[in-house]
Amino acid sequence: MEIIYLEFLDYKMYNAKTGEVIMDESCDDTSESLKGLWVDTVFDVPIIKDEKLLEKWNQFLEIFDNGDYDFEDFTIFLDEYDDDDLIVYEICNGIAYGSDSSTAWFVVDKDVVVEEII
Repeated sequence: MEIIYLEFLDYKMYNAKTGEVIMDESCDDTSESLKGLWVDTVFDVPIIKDEKLLEKWNQFLEIFDNGDYDFEDFTIFLDEYDDDDLIVYEICNGIAYGSDSSTAWFVVDKDVVVEEII
C-alpha cells in the first residue's frame, strides 16, 4: 500500500466520495472507510476492521512471536500489504518522533483525504 507521511497538529480526515468523517476532533472508529489504525502509544492494541488485513497482521505477529519487531518492520508490513483500494496515512502530531509527539497509522479507503485544520 502507498504510505503518505504527514505532520499535522490538527486535521480532518474524511472520505471525499461519501463525505463520511473519520477524524475531526476525535476518531470515529466505526467509520466504514477506516480499515485499520495503529497508534504508537498503544501500538500493540490496533483497531483492525478489515478481515484480510487482520489475517495478514496475525501472520506478521507469528513471525515475531516474542513481540520483537520495530517500526521499520511494521512499515515494511504496511508497504508490502497488497490492496489497491487502500492507502495508509502516517500522521505525526508534534515534533517528528520526539518525546512530545504521537504517530498514528490510518489504513483507509483510497478515497479518504486529510486536511490540516489551521
